[in-house]
Amino acid sequence: MKTKISLLSEETIIQIAAGEIIENPSSVIKELVENSIDANSSKISIEIKNNGKDLIKVTDDGYGFDVEDLKIAFKRHTTSKISNIEELKNAISLGFRGEALSSIANVSDVTLITKKAEDQLGKIAKFDHNGNILDLNEIVTNNGTTIICENLFDNIPVRKKYLNLKKYELQKTTDIINRLALSHPDISFEYKKEDKIILKTDRNSSLLNNIYSVLGKEISENLMYIEGKYPEFSIRGYISNNHLFRSNKNYQFLFVNNRSVIDRDLSRIIEKQYQSIIPINRYPVFIIYMDISPSLVDVNIHPKKDIIKFTNIYDLELAFSNIVKEALLPNIKISEYKPTVKEEKINTIFEIYSEKIEEDGQNLGNKTIDNPIISFRDLSTDYVVNIEQDTKVEEHDPIDIVEEEFKNIVINNKNPDFLKNGYRYVGNIFFQYLLLEDNVDKCLYLLDQHAAHERINYEKLVKDYNNKNIPMQNLLSGYIIELTGQEFDDVMTFKDKLLDIGIEIDEFGDNSIIIRSIPAYIESLNPESLIRDILDNPDISTSVYDVNPYELMKMACRMSVKKGVNLSNFDVNTLIANLKECEYPNTCPHGRPTIIKITKDELDKEFFRIQTHG
Repeated sequence: MKTKISLLSEETIIQIAAGEIIENPSSVIKELVENSIDANSSKISIEIKNNGKDLIKVTDDGYGFDVEDLKIAFKRHTTSKISNIEELKNAISLGFRGEALSSIANVSDVTLITKKAEDQLGKIAKFDHNGNILDLNEIVTNNGTTIICENLFDNIPVRKKYLNLKKYELQKTTDIINRLALSHPDISFEYKKEDKIILKTDRNSSLLNNIYSVLGKEISENLMYIEGKYPEFSIRGYISNNHLFRSNKNYQFLFVNNRSVIDRDLSRIIEKQYQSIIPINRYPVFIIYMDISPSLVDVNIHPKKDIIKFTNIYDLELAFSNIVKEALLPNIKISEYKPTVKEEKINTIFEIYSEKIEEDGQNLGNKTIDNPIISFRDLSTDYVVNIEQDTKVEEHDPIDIVEEEFKNIVINNKNPDFLKNGYRYVGNIFFQYLLLEDNVDKCLYLLDQHAAHERINYEKLVKDYNNKNIPMQNLLSGYIIELTGQEFDDVMTFKDKLLDIGIEIDEFGDNSIIIRSIPAYIESLNPESLIRDILDNPDISTSVYDVNPYELMKMACRMSVKKGVNLSNFDVNTLIANLKECEYPNTCPHGRPTIIKITKDELDKEFFRIQTHG
C-alpha cells in the first residue's frame, strides 16, 4: 500500500515539541525554578506530591506578572529574556527560548497565582493545554508568583505510563533541586515532598554552610577551598580531599555564571589530579563556580542548556589543572587504604568492597591470628594428614637447557578435585596464598585464603537468610548517622529489608538514623559505610527490595580473612575443612577461583627439567 505524506495537526506538533522540553517532573521543576531565579527572587519553595505526577508547586517572591504578561506567558515562543538574536549571544538569564511555560501547559493542568509589589491584589489564572486563560480572578496573596502544575502527562497516557516504569525519577528531581540550590547560594530554597521538608537553605549563610545544607555533613567536612582570578574568568569553590570520593559522578557540580553545566573535558582535568591518591574507579567531589564573560560561552547548544561550549577551553583546562593541584597536593591526608591497580575490571560495588577489604588487610603485616575462624571449628579435620610445616627446597642435579620457548605456567582451575589424598601444608606466600603439597598426584595447590573464607561465609549467610535465622548483635550505644532529607527518606523506605539481612535501624531526630543492630558475623562492619554504599549505588538500593544475594556477598566479603594475616596451622586446616563442605568450593561468590593447581610436570617444564623432542 502506498503511503501518503500528511501534515501533522497543530495539537500533535505542540505535544511532540513539549515532550522534547518536558521529559519528566524534574524538567518541570527546573524550568519553573529557573524562571523564579530570573525574576530576581530571594526565596523559592518547591513542593511535590506523588513524585511530581500529581502536584508540582513552585513559589517565589520575585517580580510577579502583570495582566498583559499573563495573557501570553504560556504561549509558544514568548519570553521576557531576549528580543533578538544578538541578545542571545550575551544572554545571562537561565531561560530564554520561550518554550518552557508553553510546554508545561501542554502536558499538565496549570494554575498561576501572582502579585507585583505595586499592586494591591494579586491575580489567579487557570490555563488550558494551549496556554489560553480559562479563568482569571483577583486574590489576596503575597508578592511574587506561585505556579501549580497538576496531573502531569494525564493527556499523554503513553508518556505517563513511561514515567511509572522509570525507577529513578525522584532521584532526578532531587539532583535538579540540589543543583539549583547550590548554583544560587544567595537564594533561600525549601523543598517539600509529601509535606515533609527535604531540603532547606539560608541565603544569609556562608557558601560552605549552603553546601552542608544540600549535601550533608560528611561532604562539607572533607572539602578544601579553591580560588583563582584570571584575565577573562575567575574560579572559586570547593574540592574534596583524598578521604572523600564517590562511586559515581553525581557529586560533581560545575556552575558557569550560576548555571549548572556539564563539561566533560573540565571534569576529566579535575579527576586527573586525583589519580593515585584516591581508589581506582572512584571520583572526586567538587562544587566549583566560574564567572566568565557570556560572549565566551555558548549555552545554546542543547535545549536543556546544561551542555556548553567555551571559546577559550585550553586556558580553562590549564587554570583548572593548576588550581586543583595546588590545593590538593599539600593537603593529602594519610590513609590506611592504599589503592593499587587491579588486574581485573571491577564491575560492581560489591567487588570493589572485596578489593578494599583485601587492601586494608595488608596493614596487618605478619601478625598471627590464633583463632580467626572460631565459628566453623565444629567441622571435622580428621582426614588431614601431616600438618608439619616444611619449607626445605629439594635439590636436583643440573641438566642441559632445552631449546624450547619459555611459556607461562598453565593453571588448571576448573573443578579441581583438590586434596583428595590429604595434603602437606608448606606455608604461605605474601601472607595471602596458602601452599599445599599433594605428594600422591605430584602437584601443588595455591589457596587464596580470603576467597576461600569468603565462600564459606557466603554460603552460611545464604543458608541463615533462607532459614530466616541471621543472628544479630546489638550495638551498645547505637550508631547515629546524619543524612540529607532525601537520603533519610531513601533509607527509611528499605528499613524492613535491611532488617531482613540483620541490620536494624530507627529514626533518630530530623534526617538522622540510629543503627541498633548488625549481623553477628560482622563485628568489624562500619555501619555508616554500608548505608552510604547503598545510597550511592542505585543498583544496590533497588536490589535491596528483593534482598539480592549480592548484598549478602558484600557482607561475606567484610568478614572474610584478609590478605596480610598469617594463619596458624590449626586455622589453615579448619579453613580447608570448611571449604570442602561448601556446595561450590572452587570459586568465591564473585566467581574468582579459591584454589588453583600446578602439577610437578608443569613446574619441571618451567625449570627446563623436561626436555621436548621434536
